[in-house]
Amino acid sequence: MSFAVTGPARIRRAARLLFLLGVGACLVYFFWRYDVAHVPPGDGVVAGFPAGALVLIDDFAGQEYPYRRGDVARFQDDHGRRHVGRVHAIPGDTVAYTADGRLQVTPAGGEPKVYDSHRVARVDAALTARTLPAGQYLVLPDEPPPGEPGDAPAPAGPPFGYVPYEALRGKLIPLTG
Repeated sequence: MSFAVTGPARIRRAARLLFLLGVGACLVYFFWRYDVAHVPPGDGVVAGFPAGALVLIDDFAGQEYPYRRGDVARFQDDHGRRHVGRVHAIPGDTVAYTADGRLQVTPAGGEPKVYDSHRVARVDAALTARTLPAGQYLVLPDEPPPGEPGDAPAPAGPPFGYVPYEALRGKLIPLTG
């Protein structure tokens, strides 16, 4: 008596095996490329990404396609801690402050955009217009940390501001809100 599988049963078994191998390969690729995480509390407020929200983080975002204005990105500070913020300016953009202390970003060859939520108490020579060089981004929370406009952030607060490309760790895609 032979237990060998022949004919259509053998083809079905081979097809099932190929299907399972394909699903397994897709799962390996997914977890290699993406992180699934919660937005940490205390990182400032990013619209659409409240603290505790479940997000998908594309770890290879900057390598395959550039970061753009408006992207929500994860970045790493000098101490290895990761933070979440929105990209407000990209290389080539000019960052300045208006006379009343509001942040102004002017894209290369575009119209300036003024952010009312990001203000400084006084404008001085240190806050003159600056064009971002290659590899540098302006990353800010959508709402600044609590305090008076122009207050320095608390020492333990996230290091928002000019972030080098090397510190960017991926774009966030919301899964829950």
